[in-house]
Amino acid sequence: MKNKLSQRDRVEQRLMSMGYASRNEYLGLPYHKILRLGAIICLLRESGWEIDTHDDGKDCVYKLVKCPYQIRTITLSNGETIKQLCK
Repeated sequence: MKNKLSQRDRVEQRLMSMGYASRNEYLGLPYHKILRLGAIICLLRESGWEIDTHDDGKDCVYKLVKCPYQIRTITLSNGETIKQLCK
């Protein structure tokens, strides 16, 4: 069974990994188009995310300022490290 992520989850992952998300980027994808990016950004802001909006007339780019999650690094006994999100 495939791991199906919601559109919100995809936007959260993009913001945490790249630091930004753009409208045109999501509209241009052959799969997983996100047409409600602005609405998802509003929901994230209500959840405590700090996101700046930059609109140059051609594209709207949302830049992550502060994420309500913290990334905790755990080192296993075999020396492998894993990262865990904590609220």
